Amino acid sequence: MELFTLALLDASTWKILNQLKLPVTAIMNYYLLKRNQTATQWALIASISLSVTGYCVAKQIDTVFCGDATVLGLTIGLVNVMIVAIAGVVADITYKKVKYPFFILIAQGRLSACFFTILIMIAVQIYTWDFEWFFH
Repeated sequence: MELFTLALLDASTWKILNQLKLPVTAIMNYYLLKRNQTATQWALIASISLSVTGYCVAKQIDTVFCGDATVLGLTIGLVNVMIVAIAGVVADITYKKVKYPFFILIAQGRLSACFFTILIMIAVQIYTWDFEWFFH
């Protein structure tokens, strides 16, 4: 997902957009884990969010080709940030509440990641596979 986003955006916009992981993770921690930040931390999180938004808006105004590719890149980048933040909070919940040893949890995570990677690769191959040569 990150490579696809980098193909549609420039590297500086992507690095700035990646800074939104911090506010999204803080909000997820507040709602899911009931961990509150101090007023200073919330002020810093708000300033990060505003600066990222301002940079992305200014960058889009400056670019000549503010077309569908840029909007698609920003959308995919935001979805990627959301997925990473949610995964971080879920991993925090999973690793702290389960009584299994840590190395077993890591092994299970790696095996499930391999399994889903193989499923995604199979789905992409089936989607892009040309069946005409098979039936001739």
